[in-house]
Amino acid sequence: MKKSFQILTIVTTMLLMASISICGSAKWTVKNAGFQYSMVVYGDLYLNNQKVDWTDGYFIAAFGPGGEKDCRSLKQIGDVGKEKQMPGMFYLTISSNANYPETLTFKVWDSINNVTYDIKQTVMFESQKVESNTMFDLIAR
Repeated sequence: MKKSFQILTIVTTMLLMASISICGSAKWTVKNAGFQYSMVVYGDLYLNNQKVDWTDGYFIAAFGPGGEKDCRSLKQIGDVGKEKQMPGMFYLTISSNANYPETLTFKVWDSINNVTYDIKQTVMFESQKVESNTMFDLIAR
């Protein structure tokens, strides 16, 4: 059990570092505090009831209770860990030091037009949870 936890911690740290290096120019910076717990959220993004087809230049971020200063995950939309990008899809590994439910909020940043979209839905952080096939609605500004 302890060895599994150590491996999970190492993998989570590597994923965080990869996200930081890939998204180093993004609007937010991932809080890197040696997190103990993680979960996964993945799904599709919608704007005005239509699935978006965004990839390059669009980033999705997850935030803890501290808001934008508490960025827990950041990744380019469409980057789901495969050779081929999946437009409009996101895959986030979200970390926390809390082993209890925390409300996570999400935002999308269009780096090309410097526009930020809030996301209507929230997710409760739960260690080892996988929140799959999530449909996030962007709030148009």
